[in-house]
Amino acid sequence: FTIFESLNDAVGCAMTLGNIATIYSNLGQKQKAIEYSKRSLVYRQKVGDFNKLSLVCSNLSRQYLYINIDSAVKYQRLCEVYAVQSGIEHRLAESYITAALVANVQGKKEQAFESELKAVLILENSQADLWLLANQYLAIAYYAEVLKMDSSTILSFYDKGILLAEQLKSKSHLYQLHRYKSEFYSSQENYEQAYR
Repeated sequence: FTIFESLNDAVGCAMTLGNIATIYSNLGQKQKAIEYSKRSLVYRQKVGDFNKLSLVCSNLSRQYLYINIDSAVKYQRLCEVYAVQSGIEHRLAESYITAALVANVQGKKEQAFESELKAVLILENSQADLWLLANQYLAIAYYAEVLKMDSSTILSFYDKGILLAEQLKSKSHLYQLHRYKSEFYSSQENYEQAYR
């Protein structure tokens, strides 16, 4: 960081501070992660890179999620504003995923579902990040179950995820999707399908 700072390289400073924030977050030191993310945000604002501003705000929202929900909401909204300004579809999809996480913690399951649906539609149209899309099929199926939507809707999300996971040859996605689909069938007392 000090080298980038001495060179007056705002991008390098922002990137380095963001990386340090990620390390602290992975270590479970949320306050330190927040501190470095906020410092990174200052440099990102100097540069005016809406794509990276959205990413930093998404990280801050997630870091605040179980510490201060008002701050999580604040940064999630900024994340979405910057994502729109960036014009990058993938970034907008990620902002909706962050919005779903925040809504879920607030107990707003319907709002979380709506945000996940927006993200899924963007990811389906763009086909830019199929691994993320496979994750989101699982998430949206979860919300559809919680909201007690009809079985065909819930199963369609699981089935789309399974088809995509097979295409990606992702055993971890296949494991998770089949596991939760089986649990859904069990909850419906359809034990034959659950066993399959």
